[in-house]
Amino acid sequence: MNEIVTPALVLDLELLKQNIKLMADFGRKNHVGIRPHFKTHKCLEIASLQMKAGAVGITAQTIDEAEALVKGGIKSVLLANQLIEQAKIKRFLNLCDIASEVLLCVDSENNLRLLDKLAGAAGVKLKVLVEVDIGLNRAGRKPGEDAVHFVKKVLACPNIEFKGLQGYEGHAVLLSDPEERKKTAAAAMELLVGTKRLLSGINIKCGIVSGGGTGTYDLTGRNSDITDIQPGSYVFMDTKYLAIKKEFIPSLCVHATILASRGKGEYTADAGRKALTTENGMPLLLDKTGSIENLNEEHTRLKLAQGSLMPGDRIKILPSHCCTTVNLYDNVYVSGGEQVREIWKINRQRAV
Repeated sequence: MNEIVTPALVLDLELLKQNIKLMADFGRKNHVGIRPHFKTHKCLEIASLQMKAGAVGITAQTIDEAEALVKGGIKSVLLANQLIEQAKIKRFLNLCDIASEVLLCVDSENNLRLLDKLAGAAGVKLKVLVEVDIGLNRAGRKPGEDAVHFVKKVLACPNIEFKGLQGYEGHAVLLSDPEERKKTAAAAMELLVGTKRLLSGINIKCGIVSGGGTGTYDLTGRNSDITDIQPGSYVFMDTKYLAIKKEFIPSLCVHATILASRGKGEYTADAGRKALTTENGMPLLLDKTGSIENLNEEHTRLKLAQGSLMPGDRIKILPSHCCTTVNLYDNVYVSGGEQVREIWKINRQRAV
């Protein structure tokens, strides 16, 4: 592993596979589809492993991700977001002829009319999920009658096919208290499922009812009205999720090199804010007893509680947020034991 130039993103392949299997087994046991989020890893090799383990499809968050997935051979892709700009919509419509199933979220009438117009011009029947705001207050129709009224408008569009509902209980996934997380997630799901029941009452079928994340997969995923869940971070884990989900094992870390010893157990390493994100707090030392004290652009300052380090020694750091940390890198080194087995590309580009 010493041949890796630091800072570097390193993935333990066996631990990754264990996490994928654990989530896949949960889905089979509870009869719920797993539709993992690509935004966490942005890596086609990992998406392929998830599909081989039984995922019903892969979830994208951007048009760039959706294109990477479809062109990479993934045949079922949900873009769990709205596309408003014509250029992005046209790119998405091009994917409909390549993959067996591509799905898009919609929640506004102006967007719906534009989607219908462009789909008609392209000769495409566009499959959509109506997003319902179930408490995150970010996007989506109001649950209940407002969402039902909007679904009727979707059904009236000649070039749009209504496939179901999406709701994301993002305000619940990282709640540290288990009972509060359970209560908040259940209340959110009742808003989504309640909307489905209203539609069923007027003979409108929801083939898909999708939601959930890593922090609530075991709650949302046990709701018999939910058809699939969209966990992402479970494949890697990070400090935030590790605090509430012990069943998944950290498989991803950042390798850094000690640059200097400052005395009194204090050291400087070569992975700063351009190698590790901090919106979820400070990252964690994995293989040493101590703490990361501060991050500058290209430097990490750390303090050991015991032991000592020398310039040139390597350390392993667990990100506080795996998704945004991965997005800083072009590649991930895939390890087996102490050997680098492969280098996988991270698809973080954005088209211009």
